[in-house]
Amino acid sequence: MTIRGNRFSRIPADGIQAGQVENLLIEDNEFDHVTPFLRSDEHSDGIQLHGQALGVTIRRNFFHDQPRALIAKRSIFRDLVIANNLMVRLSGIALNIYDAPGARIVNNTIWDTTAALRFNDLPEVSVDMSGAIVANNILDRLWFGPEYVAVEDHNIIGTRQPGRSYGPHDLFGDPSFASPGRLDYRLARGSR
Repeated sequence: MTIRGNRFSRIPADGIQAGQVENLLIEDNEFDHVTPFLRSDEHSDGIQLHGQALGVTIRRNFFHDQPRALIAKRSIFRDLVIANNLMVRLSGIALNIYDAPGARIVNNTIWDTTAALRFNDLPEVSVDMSGAIVANNILDRLWFGPEYVAVEDHNIIGTRQPGRSYGPHDLFGDPSFASPGRLDYRLARGSR
């Protein structure tokens, strides 16, 4: 199944909610203002994966001005790829991923969030969150332990957590963007 070229705007729940899926491609979509504006007890995400998923690819999407881009929780998520997305001005954790062994998070810009990425593991799910690859991203901050990743390197990371190890090629500090007020998050000339 492919979900391509849509705009999910001002939705009071989830933009896309997927239960048990295989080979799902979500690409070239825009998600904005997906927020719980009708009921304050609603949990709104751009994308929510809540059933076992195999082969989900989320690429070249634009998430902005809402709480979160993705939550994947309470099941097993194999072959999850999140690549070449822009996720900015999010009031929550951009990517909140549980129990997705081998997840690949590559070539994304995730900035101006509570946290760019959090991996976690639920004891009641039969697989361990391990072996993730987090590479070549621009990330404001990370919230995960090293036990969840196989490779974390070649990232620009805004906030360095004390006591945490990073990849030998990671760079730290804020990059310069072309015009973030106009949602242009291309790197400006001379940026790290």
